[in-house]
Amino acid sequence: MASRRSSALGVVAVAYPTSVIGMALLALVVPGDSTYAGLAWGAASGAVMAFAIWWFYLALAAGPISVVSPVTAVLVAAIPVVVGVAQGEQPQGWAWAGIALGLAAVVMVSCDLTGKQRRVQPATLVLAIAAGTAFALSFVLTAEIPTGSGMLPLVAARATATLVVFTFLVTQHRGRQAVPWSQRLRSWAVPVLIGLVDVVANVAMYFTFQFGDLALGSLVIALYSAFTVALAVLVLREHIHRIQIWGLLAAVCSVLLVHAGA
Repeated sequence: MASRRSSALGVVAVAYPTSVIGMALLALVVPGDSTYAGLAWGAASGAVMAFAIWWFYLALAAGPISVVSPVTAVLVAAIPVVVGVAQGEQPQGWAWAGIALGLAAVVMVSCDLTGKQRRVQPATLVLAIAAGTAFALSFVLTAEIPTGSGMLPLVAARATATLVVFTFLVTQHRGRQAVPWSQRLRSWAVPVLIGLVDVVANVAMYFTFQFGDLALGSLVIALYSAFTVALAVLVLREHIHRIQIWGLLAAVCSVLLVHAGA
């Protein structure tokens, strides 16, 4: 919602440093034994996540959200499931049903059937696939952080992502007579709040992967799009298509099935 009124990367450029500070403070009180390997996995995850965000925004700017969002979302949900199963994870019967329903729910809630159809260029589709793959890869890399590493790998992840985002911003505005992103932000309060919420979200994701399965954890996280649609209805009073309503119901059922099979 903040990015509707401001530069999307500008919002991230404020939110990410806020997130780094919050995670660094948590690292002072959360016990853990960080290793160089854990920090490296965290930094790699952060760098990939930054590229994912950049490619996702470029895809949205170049093509219809009705294509970009579902393509990205299904890759975010599916790739970690494939990797988790390949690594030996064995979801049980109900969990498999939840995975299948969850993949369908991700596509349904991500559909935008209200706007005019636009032709999809191959470059836009490539960007959407790259963004979804990068988001998924970030989950996979985060899951590789050794158990008991504490919060420092998350600090490394967000610090690396922040450096990459600022590099994007410098490259984007170099040689242009554009209004600086800092001036386009109408309020710094919302991006700072986003950064604080980002701390909570990333800590929850981190410990999900530390103590749970990559396949099931990533699927539940990928259902964030359902929460986003629900917020759009409740906060922005947006009208959604019937297929998105069914997607919201499918998302709830998917989480229940995954929990039953865990």
